[in-house]
Amino acid sequence: MKLTEKNLFMAVCSLFVILAASFTTGLIVSEPDLKKPAVNNAKTLPPEPLPPVAGPFDITPPTLPGSDPAFDVTGQLPPPNTPTDTGTVVVNIANGRNSQRSLFCRLTKDGVDIQQVQVSDALCSFVKLSPGVYDVELNDGITVIDQQRASLEGAAGVSVTLVAKNAKTFCRDSDNGLAYDQFGITIDQYGKEFPDVCISDRIVREFYCEDNQLKQSDTTCSSACLSGVCK
Repeated sequence: MKLTEKNLFMAVCSLFVILAASFTTGLIVSEPDLKKPAVNNAKTLPPEPLPPVAGPFDITPPTLPGSDPAFDVTGQLPPPNTPTDTGTVVVNIANGRNSQRSLFCRLTKDGVDIQQVQVSDALCSFVKLSPGVYDVELNDGITVIDQQRASLEGAAGVSVTLVAKNAKTFCRDSDNGLAYDQFGITIDQYGKEFPDVCISDRIVREFYCEDNQLKQSDTTCSSACLSGVCK
């Protein structure tokens, strides 16, 4: 009985080994042949073309109108030799220093008033003018005394002379008469200047006005004469 059970146990174990071997053999999968290249049946599409690129590129920022004085308000360069408003008209007033009246210079162009200024130190001037022909007038606020035409070209300046023909003149003395201890300049009725002067180391020549006429007086200084003044 014991022998039979042993034989049966051995038979069962043998059968189990056989079944296990068969099962293992059925699971073996053959390895792929790595030497053969894999076949790809998928179709390869050509690359899509890139969109066109505009160029060449300008990295310089644009100049805005008004940001550069060389450009006009449209942002464009002006034509060469374009006139600019930089012209000047200077008016010299002959006999103007001795006028007892206030004098004025009036500037017009094509009959249109440009500006009127008061004469100062026998001069008046007009600046920032465009090229053209101007009429310059000298008046006393009511009456026209003299007038002349001035032609201004490009950015140049022009000078004209007007004469205070009807202006009443008079003699003037800066030290107000015979003042030997003060230096003075006397202007006669014709506009000529006469400064006080030492004619020797102790004698001064003093100029002064009398009845609207130029006069002079020489006097001896108590100590010395220096630069037209008695010391």
